[in-house]
Amino acid sequence: MNVTNNYKIIHFLMTIRNVSKIQIKSCIDINRKYKRININQSFYGNFLMLNKEILFLYGEVNDTIADTIIKNIIYLNNTTTTKNLTLMINSPGGSVTSGLAMYDSFNLVDMHIGTTCIALAASMGAFLLGSGYKGKRNGFNHCRIMIHQPLGGIVGSFNQIESQANELLYYKLVLNSYISNFSSQAPVKVMRDCDRDYFMSSREAAKYGIIDNVLK
Repeated sequence: MNVTNNYKIIHFLMTIRNVSKIQIKSCIDINRKYKRININQSFYGNFLMLNKEILFLYGEVNDTIADTIIKNIIYLNNTTTTKNLTLMINSPGGSVTSGLAMYDSFNLVDMHIGTTCIALAASMGAFLLGSGYKGKRNGFNHCRIMIHQPLGGIVGSFNQIESQANELLYYKLVLNSYISNFSSQAPVKVMRDCDRDYFMSSREAAKYGIIDNVLK
């Protein structure tokens, strides 16, 4: 580590005790003026949630959030003795490939990954909600769940359009097949329901089979 006269690390100590107590002593000499490093409150909150084996999918499903969740799932699976994890979901959906990557990580680990819808689980968010460990898929009392077929724009030459259309059809069949398996609904019914935006309350989603419990 290179240390200059202008930027010299004087002391850095971080001690974690019991999850609830963090003691941080840190100061850096910058041009001989000492400044204390403030730990971002959101970092502290995220650490506590991670330690309690709770992860959040909040917002759009994309490569960035998928990367974070997958890494945390694998980390917790390899470092904790408790084999239960909860994924809190409030998402309008997003990338199909990112969502399927998270789904594959659910099946990769030994942990039982439960899911809970906080406010909205739509599209790929609903898919991930339903893919949780059966018996541990929950929805808050006033949450909304929506399933539909995958969306995508198609541009290009005739051959390119044909190829992209086939890819959309492939994902439509794959997702509908999984939803049918999650919910125990007939594939034909799922296919018909997903032809449009199919909204459900938490109670309706429990009856449909996407979740198991309604949290009041």
